[in-house]
Amino acid sequence: MNSPSLRVLFVFADGTPTEAQRAAVTVIGALPHADVEPVACFLGDGPLAAACRDDLGVETFALAASVRSGRVTGRRARRAIERVMRTPHPDLVHSIGAVAHTVAGRAAKSVRAPAVWTQWDTATFRSGPQLWAALAPARTVFAASRIAEACQQRVNPRRTRVILLPPGVAASAEPREVRWARARKVLGLEPDHLVVGWIAGPDPVAEAKVALRAAASVCHARPSARLVVVEDPGTPTPGLERALRPLAAQLGIERRLTFGANATGARPSPTLDGLDLAIYVPRRPRAAALAPLEALAAGVPLVAADVEPIREYVTPGLDGVLVLPGDHEVFAVALLALGDAPEIRQQLSAAAEATVRERFAVAELTQRLAATYRELLGGPVAEPAVPS
Repeated sequence: MNSPSLRVLFVFADGTPTEAQRAAVTVIGALPHADVEPVACFLGDGPLAAACRDDLGVETFALAASVRSGRVTGRRARRAIERVMRTPHPDLVHSIGAVAHTVAGRAAKSVRAPAVWTQWDTATFRSGPQLWAALAPARTVFAASRIAEACQQRVNPRRTRVILLPPGVAASAEPREVRWARARKVLGLEPDHLVVGWIAGPDPVAEAKVALRAAASVCHARPSARLVVVEDPGTPTPGLERALRPLAAQLGIERRLTFGANATGARPSPTLDGLDLAIYVPRRPRAAALAPLEALAAGVPLVAADVEPIREYVTPGLDGVLVLPGDHEVFAVALLALGDAPEIRQQLSAAAEATVRERFAVAELTQRLAATYRELLGGPVAEPAVPS
């Protein structure tokens, strides 16, 4: 006899398509709905609320839409979530991020529903939301990376169990050649162009000197080279193009610079499909990152700074290249070497897609998540395996 499906309420801080929240919506769309029935609740309205409701067909509550404000906070948020919980009473409440859990964890306790939450950022006692989230009731914390897991173990006064569950991404079933040609047409780039995509991180203005200087070296050495900026859709930088154009002009590559289309909803940027190479240049570690994984899923060879969490995603020489952070010359050398070796790019591309299928496939990760939900509610023990 099959077990009845679990009703899980996912709580988001707002509808902004940050990396963490886009990753969570991807999970919601891939959950085995015969086993888990998702419901989504957003403290603030936004594109992700529409994606859950319209694209995924998930029952969705956008609390701010009913009170005409940007985000419901504090006691009002807790009372509003409690009303939602009493209507479709969930078997379990899963908050995405510390801000959501500070409210939803306590609301879940008041209606006697177990709570879990996903830790995406680096946990620290110096952050108010992180501290309040650590104090809120929870059965389990899902950490998005090993560095997030280690930090969460330290900021854990309740000694809550922490499970590593990395972001999941979906590889397209459409052939890469078809996606590549379509994206090139949209970008206005020719088939013979060597297209390098800069996956901008959370501080693109600070990263620009490394990314643009590396790209300039490639553009000056290879007349066919072009640079495309792929901005983080969750944390867009107002005026980024205006800020980058002077540096591009100074480096002599202003006419080689293109800005790609941002992602919509939970989807990755369609610009990724048109790249020959991608660079990711953060100088400091991050707890987790979704865009580099999306590049790997698109089959784009990745040249990235050797920092966390990239070390958890890429095996150097197999599915990507890791270089010294902050040194635009080593990025340029790696890009030029790969630009002149299409056969190696093909090998990296195939290996990148295989890595995603084997270690970050969203369908597999959601199966592990569903099994953990069952365990938390008294079912058989089935802790998610840690990716190698």
